[in-house]
Amino acid sequence: MKKRLLLLGIFFALTIGLVFELGLLFFVFGEPKEIRLGGDDIAFLANLAEQIRLGRMVEVDGGELAFFFGGRLHQFHVLSVQERLGVALSNALRGNYGQASSYNGAVNDYLLPSLGWSALAYLGMLFGSSTVVLAPKVKLSKKAGYIVLGCGGGLLLLAHVLTPLVPSLYPLGIVLLCLALGCIGLWIGQGRTWKRNLCEICFLTAFGAISLFLLGLSYKQCGGTLDSLFVYALYNQDDHLYSVAFFFMMLLPVLVLFGGLLLRVFFNKKPQKEVAAEQA
Repeated sequence: MKKRLLLLGIFFALTIGLVFELGLLFFVFGEPKEIRLGGDDIAFLANLAEQIRLGRMVEVDGGELAFFFGGRLHQFHVLSVQERLGVALSNALRGNYGQASSYNGAVNDYLLPSLGWSALAYLGMLFGSSTVVLAPKVKLSKKAGYIVLGCGGGLLLLAHVLTPLVPSLYPLGIVLLCLALGCIGLWIGQGRTWKRNLCEICFLTAFGAISLFLLGLSYKQCGGTLDSLFVYALYNQDDHLYSVAFFFMMLLPVLVLFGGLLLRVFFNKKPQKEVAAEQA
């Protein structure tokens, strides 16, 4: 068991590292290499204030750019992409994810509510998938099993058809997704022991995470889950927002999968014959 836990820990650390690196790449390749401040005086000052707000320019003595306005000389330094990344990481360690570029506000203003909605969505999917544990107690005939599976597939299809047609029904789509996972879990759990079925809950929820992302593609708005926030930010080319949303969006299913693998390690015990053979 210790060897399995060690391998699982290494797998978990490498996966989190990969997700983190991908988030950094989103930020690096999304940041503009050139800062343009063209336009008339009003547009110039507005663009300058915006770049300062986004942390791409700072006013310092001896900066490479000098402008005369407001009755005095102002000097600015344009931060390189590497410098911006360093500042962003330093602020993120303090819980500050910086300013969004697609709206005049902080990333946290939309990230925290979306994180809360995503947590509720995953709780709903976990609750729906928990029918796997109840399945051994609910004996279904072969015909009834296929009917339940068909209902699950129908609910899943309805969620993916209804949400693009009426985006305001995005929460209803998540509810239908949870119900679909419940039906599929009830079918999968037939003929299995409840201990083995514990880890299947997490794998079903991870499957639900893919469906949740597909639902988010049709809901390009803030105020939803992390998936819809990510799509919104990607659509509006807001690298400050989609790089952070991507990390947390991928972190949740990774945690669920890690939990499922942990359950498999602890509950999937070897039969006594195999244990005796190993000891011999």
